Amino acid sequence: MIKVKKMAFSNSEYLSSQVFSHYFSRMKDPRRTNKGHHLYPFEEILFLCISAVISGMDDWTSITMFGRLKLPWLRQYLPYKHGIPSHDVLGKVFAVLDPVQFSACFRDWVNSMAEFTGGEVVAIDGKTICGSDD
Repeated sequence: MIKVKKMAFSNSEYLSSQVFSHYFSRMKDPRRTNKGHHLYPFEEILFLCISAVISGMDDWTSITMFGRLKLPWLRQYLPYKHGIPSHDVLGKVFAVLDPVQFSACFRDWVNSMAEFTGGEVVAIDGKTICGSDD
């Protein structure tokens, strides 16, 4: 049996939408707004994609499937009132997203988790996920 070390925080204490929102609120929604409101809030798209990629999803279709399967879990943090966006919506949003701004927000969010847990975090390493031993 594998023993898992209990994290120093619970979902309700740290991984709330307020914490995520704090670090990603400076991201500008790159979608045009001249046609009215968007069905899927920008924050929900970001949270879905980050959660899915951390969980091993690597394309828009698998991220959408992850969202559909994990919708009850995602709704613990954000409403997802209109469900999960299609893979086309995700691709279009990320195609126009400012990568420098996204990287800065993501880095600050991850650093905040490291500070909060005293450095006890799970490393996110693309080489490990891809099976590279370099």
